[in-house]
Amino acid sequence: MSSLKEEFLELLERDREFRYAVAGFLGLDEILKRLDMHEQRLVELREEAVKLREDMITGFKRYDEEIRKLREDMVAGFKRHDEEIVKLREDMNRGFALVERHISALVQDGGYCLRKRLEKG
Repeated sequence: MSSLKEEFLELLERDREFRYAVAGFLGLDEILKRLDMHEQRLVELREEAVKLREDMITGFKRYDEEIRKLREDMVAGFKRHDEEIVKLREDMNRGFALVERHISALVQDGGYCLRKRLEKG
């Protein structure tokens, strides 16, 4: 009897069709079929998750590169603006110096003209 039992257990282990036949006889065939179906679906879902993860990593790398380029552009823009501000400040200081010279000249000339008028007066 033990050899029949061993053969039965071995068939259950090796032969899927026999396993389903026994399960069906016991009323478990539908449960086993669903478990197999769920197992297959889990494998598919895992493969999809791996693919999504790879896509996300690719997207993150693309966005990191884009952010790096934008940062470089911003730094270059800030540098240009800083240089332009320095030039504007220099132009403004030259303009103020010129206005100051003109005002000084007018004051000196104006003082001379005023004295001449007073003397004529």
